[in-house]
Amino acid sequence: MLSGVVPILTTPVLEDDEIGWDDLCREVDFLISQGIRAFGFGFGSEVFRLTDAERDDALDVVVQHTAGRAYVIANVLAGSTVAAVRRAEVAKAKGADAVMVPAPVFTNVDQAGLFTHYATVAETVDFPIVVQDAPSMSGTELGTDLLLRLARDLEQVVALKIESEPSAPKIGRIVAQLGGDATILGGGAGLDFVHELDRGSDGTMPGPGLADRFQRVWRLHSAGRSREARDEFQRLLPLLVLALRSMDTFLFVEKEILRRRGVFTSARLRRPVRPPEPSLLVELDALLEQLELVPWIDPSLAEELAASDGDLTFGGDAT
Repeated sequence: MLSGVVPILTTPVLEDDEIGWDDLCREVDFLISQGIRAFGFGFGSEVFRLTDAERDDALDVVVQHTAGRAYVIANVLAGSTVAAVRRAEVAKAKGADAVMVPAPVFTNVDQAGLFTHYATVAETVDFPIVVQDAPSMSGTELGTDLLLRLARDLEQVVALKIESEPSAPKIGRIVAQLGGDATILGGGAGLDFVHELDRGSDGTMPGPGLADRFQRVWRLHSAGRSREARDEFQRLLPLLVLALRSMDTFLFVEKEILRRRGVFTSARLRRPVRPPEPSLLVELDALLEQLELVPWIDPSLAEELAASDGDLTFGGDAT
């Protein structure tokens, strides 16, 4: 269920700061058309800028629109065990296939306390869990021993997402000891994807804009063509480095790529946010030109475009 490329959905935002529901549905269709078989919500979905009701509505829309064509992973961002349990229960009720649970935010708890937190969520909700080790976002790193214990002792834990930096060495240590008790995924926008694969990871959870290119890297590596996989990944690397200048830069770049490919109608982030600097757009233009990305045509519009001799081009001004 969770091997390969498992993108984190980006939440489209319109001019009035409302969620673009049609764009979100197109994002689902775009990913499925690229061969993606699982995706989910996370920090890259701007969950920290959404209300609880919007998070629930977004999950509901994605589950309903996906309609069983792919697995959907909900996000459980919470600052307490009680809140995590309740959010996981809502996700389960709305039809998600799993929940991704980072360490509780704004807390200072030891590794034993963290195990109790995850065990309580697992045993109370009894639902597949992806444990997210993302200290740069949650403020707490999950130690290797704790991650191994979670995967071995809690049958609900089906995957570990490792985003501690550097991720590849930590993944290597876990893979060497885990013995297949859970899927191991990288994150961090896929910045160290090839090295994570070399260390034994099962895949990655990047942003959605370049899902097809990450798929190409994954397929080459899985076929034993590691040198070609590395060459393909090298083409993506400058863009990933640019995007990771900050969280908002990453979010904007992902949305702008989706906008240029015909998936989103806007690359807006929710306010308050600093607009992208003009030089970033120039740098982004140059990198995207080198990648020669193919515009995506919504299947529901394909016949209409053909009938009107419409031409969908790649580019245009950011909104």
